Amino acid sequence: MKKICAVSGAGFEITDGDVAYYEKMGIPIPTLCPDERERRRLSWRNERSLYKRTCDFCEKNIISIHHDKSKFPVYCNKCWFGNEFDATKYGRDFDFSRPFFEQFRELYDEVPQLAIINDNGTKSENSEYCQDVSNAKNCYLVIGSWFVRDSFYSVDINHVRDVMDCRSVIIESELCYECIDCQRIYNCVFLQDCQNCHDCWFLKDCIGCSNCFGCVNLRNKEYYFLNEKCTKEEYQKKVDDLELHRHSNLSGMRDNFMKFVRKFPHRSEQFFNTTGCVGDHLYNCKNMLGFNVFNGEESKFIDRADAPKHCYDLVQTGGPQWCCDCITPDSSYMVVFSS
Repeated sequence: MKKICAVSGAGFEITDGDVAYYEKMGIPIPTLCPDERERRRLSWRNERSLYKRTCDFCEKNIISIHHDKSKFPVYCNKCWFGNEFDATKYGRDFDFSRPFFEQFRELYDEVPQLAIINDNGTKSENSEYCQDVSNAKNCYLVIGSWFVRDSFYSVDINHVRDVMDCRSVIIESELCYECIDCQRIYNCVFLQDCQNCHDCWFLKDCIGCSNCFGCVNLRNKEYYFLNEKCTKEEYQKKVDDLELHRHSNLSGMRDNFMKFVRKFPHRSEQFFNTTGCVGDHLYNCKNMLGFNVFNGEESKFIDRADAPKHCYDLVQTGGPQWCCDCITPDSSYMVVFSS
């Protein structure tokens, strides 16, 4: 079925499988293309803008993802999770003579909302300035992550510790700086698309490497410098001569490595143990269309997720099943159009 997006005017396709899915979920076929549906979802998700304001219950100074000019009240985590706040007290009768969304908006603007989405003080400790974070300890400005310790200024990092300025670094990674889309790495700096590496600098798409510097597309190598084999002593001297403790030298090396990377072929997508998949950075997935997804099955239009099953149009979530057009429906079942 060919459709025209009601917002962008672009054409998009609804397959027979899509139609069957929407019928099972009991929702209408979308009138927006996948890109516009994602824009609509993300307009409800504030990840990186934090504001100073006061809690509307205890009146203490707090940091929140909600601006102080928001219509609805905002409670700090302690007040929102406390026994004195009961959301059912805001319940009201539905007026069938008025539109649903008009009444939903009125309710939305009156019920208190959580200042920042984290579980600091319960499952997390000393991590109050993190958004959409759970099971964290000693973290600061970490976003969309869980099971993290002693980490800072990073997005989408999971099951790691001592990580700084990284994105999508996961699964038993430790002591990492400026790394992207990596897993099981240790004591590494400026790595991208790497796995099972340790004590490395400036790598792109390397697996099982140790003590390598400025290398691309290597597998199970040790003591390589710019893709050339060295002795241990030669390697250490080459690295020491760069004096990377100087910021100017480090910046220059980063620029030079980016030029070096362009000399090599690159994989069209980062797939590992997948079948019937479309997208990038998919791991242990089956019949998946998405990006940065682990252990997903039979799902489409998924961005940053762990173990989604039979889901469409989700962003940043873990463990959802039969969910559609949602933001972070963690461990949820049969949920639609929710944040």
